[in-house]
Amino acid sequence: MSKTSKSRSKPRAIFAKRYAYEDDAHPVALYLNTMSPASQRTMSSALESIADILSRGKTGRDQLAWHELKPTHVAALRNRMVRSLAPATTNCYLTAIRGVLKSAWRLDLIDRETFERATDVPPARGKRAVKGRTVSIDELRTVIQSICSAFI
Repeated sequence: MSKTSKSRSKPRAIFAKRYAYEDDAHPVALYLNTMSPASQRTMSSALESIADILSRGKTGRDQLAWHELKPTHVAALRNRMVRSLAPATTNCYLTAIRGVLKSAWRLDLIDRETFERATDVPPARGKRAVKGRTVSIDELRTVIQSICSAFI
């Protein structure tokens, strides 16, 4: 396999720094504690996916150094997500990042300017393409009859 095809098939990590937060100063915990249990599950899963995308699986949600994310990291993440995820999923993930970075700012882990610049990314636009539709019994019958008559 050539170097070119290798680099295309496995993009490098955008950000994989680890950090051991104190229990009462973890921006992810602070962010998730503002939500209902159902929202906590959704956003917890989203943040785990984000950590996986950022680090290429090297760092989990609880170990990622969220407060060290820079605007360039968030922009690169958005670009990667726009190419591979549905717009609604990308926007959900961007909302989660904004929430964690806001919590990091509230914990004095980042300054206001860094927070604002890192979260100043446009939403993903567009709609997910419809993959199919429901086929009626009559349409299915017509297709089957056409196939059968082609072989008779």
